Amino acid sequence: MELNSRAKALAEIDEICDQYEQAYRRGELGEPDDEFHGGLNIWLEKVPASSRHVLYEELCSLWIELETEQANPQSTRRTALVAIIECPTFDALSSAAKLTLAARLTLSTAAAGSVIIRGGEPSTGLFLMTSGKANVMSVDVDGGPHIDHSEAGSVFGEISMIMGRAASTDVIAETDVELLHLSPPAFEEVRRHHPEVEVCLSQLTSDRLGSRSIDALCGKTLRGYRFLRCLGRGAMGVVYEAQSEADDAKCAVKMLRYRFIYDPETVTRFDREAELMRRLDHPNIISIRDHFVEYRTRFIVMDLCDRSDLRQWMQHHSPLDEATTRAIVGQVAVGLSHAHQHGVLHMDLKPANLLIDSAGVVRITDFGLSRLLGLEDAEKIFAGTPPYMSPEQLTMSKVGPSSDWYALACIAYELLVGRRLFSGDDRSVLQEEKLRAAAANWPNVPASDEFQRLVQNLLHPDPDRRVFNSHEVVSWARPVPELNSTCN
Repeated sequence: MELNSRAKALAEIDEICDQYEQAYRRGELGEPDDEFHGGLNIWLEKVPASSRHVLYEELCSLWIELETEQANPQSTRRTALVAIIECPTFDALSSAAKLTLAARLTLSTAAAGSVIIRGGEPSTGLFLMTSGKANVMSVDVDGGPHIDHSEAGSVFGEISMIMGRAASTDVIAETDVELLHLSPPAFEEVRRHHPEVEVCLSQLTSDRLGSRSIDALCGKTLRGYRFLRCLGRGAMGVVYEAQSEADDAKCAVKMLRYRFIYDPETVTRFDREAELMRRLDHPNIISIRDHFVEYRTRFIVMDLCDRSDLRQWMQHHSPLDEATTRAIVGQVAVGLSHAHQHGVLHMDLKPANLLIDSAGVVRITDFGLSRLLGLEDAEKIFAGTPPYMSPEQLTMSKVGPSSDWYALACIAYELLVGRRLFSGDDRSVLQEEKLRAAAANWPNVPASDEFQRLVQNLLHPDPDRRVFNSHEVVSWARPVPELNSTCN
């Protein structure tokens, strides 16, 4: 019965769309109402309220299709629709949002050499270039000019619109250009009715921030931290080097990427990372200095490690001898033990999340996937780096401190052998490999019997059988200043 009812509703929507198209082709529709397509109401009232959201999107989509197929290209709305449809930034927009956006865009031109956007001045809105060439002028890492060349389809001004701040770069017309312009008031109106427009622009902002060592945030001061350069970006955050105005200390600032600012789960995870890091205060763990919201996203301020991460170092300087490996493993073990004692599971331990400072001290960082002991099973999601994940983590089963020790054993093997113990990211393949790892004398590592037994015990697929002397492993900890001469 339910299927028949649904089929009847869809057939009714199809029939109304056919009537709408016929009316359009007879010239009986005119322009959709300026009040966000209020002119469609007469058509929407033909179906029950439960079906109107579907019909609304279908009619908007049909209107766009009919409008853009017309031979006369003089309509501003038609020009805007074509430009929006062809622009990758707006691919994910619904037809209703595209239609609303097109209705608020105005045509403008800029002569060669003229300034479209001036850095440091209040935002003049969003621009979508439809023809010509323009140059986006910024400052490079050495303080010199950096120029990005842009052509038709390029979007400008989204960063200042999303951040609510003055423009950060100059955009200058290289040739005569034609533009579609969305004023700040129009943007607010569109965003209010279609928040997805801001999401698309946030994703564009996210892609641009962190793409170069000097980007739109560099040179700015937020909450007493002057941003100097981008150190890198990961799936969830962009990390900057900054300087504290309070004590001139260099620090690392992790910013939640803009593509996630409307994702409640990711925002919660980012905030939780800051909360969990505040629990920890140890020389082998990166310390948090601050946590704040600015420019409509979130920031975590941490100690800056003045050298590289272990992954970068290992690319050129592994394998290591057993003595050096013990010193590194011991330092990580001390940091892990402190975290576990304070109820924090790391859950993403890997070489890239182990930083080395100039004194040869190894420090654990990136607690973005961490969980609290006792609540470790509250969030049933697959997250982590598969080659280093324990079998129970791969299957989203009950995890615990031994899951972190499993990852440390994978790192110890990699340090001694010079390659990963497990490779690839296929969960099912990795799971089979890790479950077969209970064989005696596996893996074979170039180390003493004592160290080999440690690695073998920690890699057992059954977490209850990962038995080892943690006090002994912790006793191996010592700085490794010899790493300083080769870390960059």
